[in-house]
Amino acid sequence: MKQFFIILLLASQPLIGILPPFYQSQSEIEAILEDEDLQECLGTTRQINSIVRNDKGWIVSNDLYEVQVVIKYEYDGKLGPANFNITFDCPHKVHKNAQ
Repeated sequence: MKQFFIILLLASQPLIGILPPFYQSQSEIEAILEDEDLQECLGTTRQINSIVRNDKGWIVSNDLYEVQVVIKYEYDGKLGPANFNITFDCPHKVHKNAQ
């Protein structure tokens, strides 16, 4: 009887369906790198120098351009990875500091 109430209590609680932060970040970065829009934004002739997390999602840059990748989450209450959509803002030229 005690187990029944524990199961009922757990089943009645809303579930937040996200992965631990490391694995959620990994999932997002993989989706960004596989998206053809990234190639259009940064080009394919240069290597990626950095991928940095910020409050909108991620900033991906090479030696010439950087692009903001916006992450929009879609919480559905299920366990597992959070569903998300990615969109790419317009790329901007990287301003190099004169030495």
